[in-house]
Formats: sequence, C-alpha cells, structure tokens
Amino acid sequence: MTQTQDLVDRIDAGLRARARPERAAGEKAYLKSSLDHYGTSMPAIRAAVLEVIKPLDLNHDDVIALVEQLWAAPIHERRQAAVEVLEARVGDLGSEDIVLLERLLRESRTW
Repeated sequence: MTQTQDLVDRIDAGLRARARPERAAGEKAYLKSSLDHYGTSMPAIRAAVLEVIKPLDLNHDDVIALVEQLWAAPIHERRQAAVEVLEARVGDLGSEDIVLLERLLRESRTW
C-alpha cells in the first residue's frame, strides 16, 4: 500500500465515522447528485481531512496525488475532502495546477 493510499484510507475512515446516513439521501436529492453520499457534514469533512494531513509534511506531488485519489471515487464526501486538501495546502499549488483545478471544476457537475 502506498503512502497516498494509506492517507486516502484514513481520510475515508474519518468521513465514514462522522457520517450520518439519514442525511445522505436528503443531500443527494438536494444537490441533484449522481454521486454516492455518506451523509457527512462539511465541518466533519474538514475535521477528518485536517486530522490526517495537518501533522504531515506533504510536498506538492503528495498533495496532488492525494487529491487525485480522493477525487477518483464517485463519492460526494471524498470529493469534498479533496477540495479541503487543496484549501489546506493552497500554498503548495502553482500555476501549473490550473489544469487540474479546471478539470475538477468541470467534473464536479454541481453548483
């Protein structure tokens, strides 16, 4: 297992542990989303991400790999977690990352 996969697994476990399944169906309908939903709130998503990445010394490539792997699953909260990683590590991003950011925006298909 790669370091990135370990981080994804730890973030995903945090998202699931904080999930409220009764929220999932309502959120999916409200967002008119085709993604799966755990029912995890934004504050809980942020907490799950920061709990895992805050103590780490991730470099640019680590951040991008983590974002890509989180985003790859068609799960709303994992994609939100990818956005939270980007926000938390915005200082690691450069102009070369605009292609990734544009792709994520286009793939999000949400408001």
